[in-house]
Amino acid sequence: MSPLIIGGIILGATVICFFHPKIPNVPVAIAAGFAFVLTGILPAPTVFNSFTSNTIILMIGMMTIGGAMFTTGLAGWIGKKLMGLTGTKKGQIQLAIFLTTAILAPFVTGTATLMIMYPLICSIAISTKTSMSDIVAFQMWGSSTGSAFTFTGMGMIGTTAAILEANGYRIWNFFEIAYYGLPSKLITVVLIYFFANKFLLKGYKFKEPDAAAAAGTKDLPEKFTFKMGVVAFILVGTLLGFVINNPAFPPHVGAVLGGLACLFTGTLTPKQMYTSISWDVVMLIGGMSAFARGFEASGMSRVIADSIMFLTGANPSPILMIFIILITTSLISQFMSDNGAAALMAPIAITLAVAQGVNVHAYVFAALAGSFLCHLSIMASPSMAFTQQLGGYDNKYFLKYGGVFELVPNLIAAMIIIPLIYL
Repeated sequence: MSPLIIGGIILGATVICFFHPKIPNVPVAIAAGFAFVLTGILPAPTVFNSFTSNTIILMIGMMTIGGAMFTTGLAGWIGKKLMGLTGTKKGQIQLAIFLTTAILAPFVTGTATLMIMYPLICSIAISTKTSMSDIVAFQMWGSSTGSAFTFTGMGMIGTTAAILEANGYRIWNFFEIAYYGLPSKLITVVLIYFFANKFLLKGYKFKEPDAAAAAGTKDLPEKFTFKMGVVAFILVGTLLGFVINNPAFPPHVGAVLGGLACLFTGTLTPKQMYTSISWDVVMLIGGMSAFARGFEASGMSRVIADSIMFLTGANPSPILMIFIILITTSLISQFMSDNGAAALMAPIAITLAVAQGVNVHAYVFAALAGSFLCHLSIMASPSMAFTQQLGGYDNKYFLKYGGVFELVPNLIAAMIIIPLIYL
């Protein structure tokens, strides 16, 4: 059997498993990579190396620092201080929750931020007698906003970076996604300010908070401690290193140094470090990086890329191709995880870019942006299901939110920023 047919079978099986709601994404990603080894398309070391890439190291280092922020109480202290700056009116509470989540999300993956903030949200709802349906959405929007500024904000950024690295291209800079994230989120914030309560949240019944979860916030620190200061210093130093971008200390090295500093200063124990790392994100990125290598080696990415170029013509405009990749990835992401959608489209984007002589980062960024262009249902992202449960929202909420508050600003920003930066 030819590598092309084998690659097609593996691709089909991977897509079916990603679409199935009861099959976890992580084992699918790992199995997809190893399937290319078992069929002889990839050597085993290639797959194992995918789990030790610079991208993976950078993610682990920053997750370690993020873990220290929570174990020392720095994250909780920031949350309490921000909450204290606002009043008890609904609009003030919504603003505080939005800002708190947006500040924490860049250093922890978005879904993890939602879960970590949940007890504090419940506590606020109880103390102010506010419905969860009025504030959970602002938590989700804050997480989405903050995660669009840094490398570690979303798993899809690491996934596409790993695929770039696997194909011999540079990975994203730590703040590179902010070129796109800043304008898109500014538009989103304006829409939220004027239309959120009137258009999205109007009419929902009072949703009771979880009293048991709220009880866990009683231990949140009131005072800024020495260990919090140490972690804050480490975080700022690491971020400055990313900005300076000295070749002797590339981002993954800086992230490791920051993580080690947390361990050596005692702000985080080794056991706490292990629990602070989102291993599902790490394994998913590693598995899909291996899958991308096999996908390319089998020739399947070339076949799909040629099919797209056949439909668009021999020499389509790069801007048209960016739009096609954006929309295609977004459509796929409505029925499987956004991470899986980005992983499937990134190798095809690279092949298309190489065939046209276009900067590969332009098309891969389009696949990345397409993976979170809009979320029209809870199938599009685990955080959507989490949000629906906590806030008591119906399915119409996601159609309104994804179609107006996400699609419009994200598409405008992507079609302006990606060509401007990369073409």
